[in-house]
Amino acid sequence: MESENRKTILFALAANLFIAVAKLAGGVLTGPEDILVAARLELADALTTPSVESVMDELQLGVRHAVPAVQRAVIDPTPTRDSRATAVAVSVT
Repeated sequence: MESENRKTILFALAANLFIAVAKLAGGVLTGPEDILVAARLELADALTTPSVESVMDELQLGVRHAVPAVQRAVIDPTPTRDSRATAVAVSVT
């Protein structure tokens, strides 16, 4: 995946007010216009379960709008060693 696409995707993720930390773990070009993205996020502590679902929907739309070739994204909110990141798996199709 091109460096410019990586930056654009990270910006799209980090632009959400409920994202404390966004790290792009990787991206794979699986076809001419088909990018698979893996990211890890730390969500704001104040989010409720229904709010998390809404934020994930916003992230899907934001990433896809920023880089239309992104067909699938896995957003991982599992705890990391570095932080108390929360993880959510999201498929952008």
